[in-house]
Amino acid sequence: MQNHILQDTLHWLQRSIAVHGGRGSAGYYHLWRGWSVAYPETTGYLIETLWDYYHATGDATLRRDALSCTDWLADIQRSDGAWPGGLGGVLPPIVFDTGMILFGMARSFAETGEERYLESARRGLQWLLNLLDPDDIWRQASYVPGYTPRYYTCVVWAVLYANRHVRLPGVEERMRACLVGMVSLQGIPSLSSLRAGEPALTHTIAYEWRGMLESALLLGDDIGVEQASAFGHWAVAQRAANKRLAGTYDEAGKGDYSFTCVTGNAQLSVLLQRLHQVTGEPAFRQTARLLYEDAEAAVWRRGLPGMRGGVPGSQPIWGKYQSFRFPNWAAKFFLDAGGA
Repeated sequence: MQNHILQDTLHWLQRSIAVHGGRGSAGYYHLWRGWSVAYPETTGYLIETLWDYYHATGDATLRRDALSCTDWLADIQRSDGAWPGGLGGVLPPIVFDTGMILFGMARSFAETGEERYLESARRGLQWLLNLLDPDDIWRQASYVPGYTPRYYTCVVWAVLYANRHVRLPGVEERMRACLVGMVSLQGIPSLSSLRAGEPALTHTIAYEWRGMLESALLLGDDIGVEQASAFGHWAVAQRAANKRLAGTYDEAGKGDYSFTCVTGNAQLSVLLQRLHQVTGEPAFRQTARLLYEDAEAAVWRRGLPGMRGGVPGSQPIWGKYQSFRFPNWAAKFFLDAGGA
């Protein structure tokens, strides 16, 4: 791997695991409070990034870290199949958190054939299916009680992804209904926000549209791919018109340019790269590169080990998202955008 900034961020991600003895990745490094407790949700999906870079570099420590994180998640899984929610796993189960952990469990099974990981994925998948309401929408176990966000498209993607290995019957039909139902829910903002009525971070907007694209591809849903492509064109136009993306956008499309969400820039770079793979449109690839460079410029290149290679939540670092923090999920998406 020739890119030294990516190397620094990969080493930062490994440090976030080492500080907890391999049992999960610290959710973030705070500029003056240091490392946080481990975060089950984000540990779940960063396992895939570790596997990708292991295959690209041959560095056996990345395989070791992927497996130690997977083992930790298997150990803390609840008897009902869900995983504890929130930073440190101190909250009751949350639909989104359990969904994101499925990515890591399924990937580690695919890499190793370890039946323990498959069984863990099956139990988590079954918990999510059992929690669906009769109209195949998740309304229980929300991050914000009573609010079903549109970024649950990422949970649909996780369920479809894991079920390629678990192979429960009827899952595709239910996820197709879930995808349609969530998008058409009345009262849901046109952009996916953390809380109803608030402007949406590019972070959660990216969740929504990456989930839509990947779910549509797995379901063979051309309309969903077209919808994701239309959003991609909007993102291209926003970056071209303003030379950067705002940190948040409201329902009218008005952006808050007092900060940029570095995490969202990295995620949207990945999304546009995927859209280029699917459609071949050069504008997607070009803007993906610009957004990657926007994120790269924010990577910390000095300071203590918890800082060097860290990707801040916001630029400037005191901006409105994850102020003064380097989240592990920002590092994960930056590494994904850079390519293993």
